[in-house]
This record gives sequence, C-alpha cells and structure tokens, in this order.
Amino acid sequence: MRFLPELLTQFPAARFVHMYRDGPDSAMSMSRHPLFRLGVMIGDMRAELGVDPYRNPDPRHTELLPERLRPFAPYSLDAAALAGTDIPLVRFGDMWSRATGALRHLAGLPAERLLHLSYDAVMTDPEPQLTTFGHFAGLAEPEVWAARVAEKVDRKRAGAASRLSAGQAEELRLACAPGTRRLTGLLDGTAAGAR
Repeated sequence: MRFLPELLTQFPAARFVHMYRDGPDSAMSMSRHPLFRLGVMIGDMRAELGVDPYRNPDPRHTELLPERLRPFAPYSLDAAALAGTDIPLVRFGDMWSRATGALRHLAGLPAERLLHLSYDAVMTDPEPQLTTFGHFAGLAEPEVWAARVAEKVDRKRAGAASRLSAGQAEELRLACAPGTRRLTGLLDGTAAGAR
C-alpha cells in the first residue's frame, strides 16, 4: 500500500486488484511475519532516536538505544530475538489500521480498473471469487481456471482472530476500528469513509 500513489502515477491505465482482509485476522498474520515485527520495532527505535535507523543508518544508534531495542538495530539485528520478542497484538492492529490510510488513493478509480476481492471470501468460497478475478484479469476460461485453482485453497486460513480470548479480540477490534471504517467506506463507495 505504501507505493500505491507512485503505482497509480507511473501506470495511469493500470488495472488493480485490491485484496483485503478482516483487520484483526490481518493483524494476527502480521504478528507472525518478520518484516511486520521489525516494523513495530523500527517504530519504537524511531521514537527513541528521533530518526529511523534503517533509513539513516549510523553504527552509534545501537549504543543510544535502550537494551530491549538493541537487538533490532541495523548493525546488530538478531533474527532470533525478533522472532522471540513479545509484541502485543494491538500494535499490529494499529499498523494495519494506519496502512489502510492509503485506500483513499483507490477511491477515484473506475470499476473497470479496480476489483475488490475479499481474502476471507476466497478462503471460504473460492470458486466464485476466483472466477470474478479471472474475468477481471481477462483469462480465456475463467470458470475452468477458477475450478482448478479453488482446489488448492487452504480454507483453514480464515478467521484467525476468532481463536483469541474475548478480551484480546475486543482490544484488537478496537485497534483495527479506524482502518475498518476506511475499508468499509471504500467498499461502500463513501469517500469520507476511505479517508
């Protein structure tokens, strides 16, 4: 999403597939991905240093950081520490919510250039969703392709946040709420919601 404005500028006639996912489920997935985990730590380091140490690398940054952040600095990155550090799920919910701010760039695209595709719908009922994608992509036989691909979909990936405790689920839902409003606004066609 970060490069969406540039993509829209560089490819003014391009067609886009916007695959979206439920915010809490996305946050759960992000919490297991090293780059998103590092993104949270970079935010903490930026708060301590006043700069992003990955965009402004300086070996002295490591010494200036509190002990808990030193394993994540560019010159001392420890992958095992990154994988093992406890990061609250709400941090990933906040990250997902902030990322949805880029949705405003899709709001003006005409329907023939933009397909919204629900990840959750693809996981639970893949064939119609994949057929829609096949038509949008201009595949010769979208129904045949969709039937073949639908067999390979791992349907267990949907609903990850449903396995959280009630308290965790509510905290994560609240963290994702601003992004959920933006996503709903985009899908409903209300420009205010997509801002």
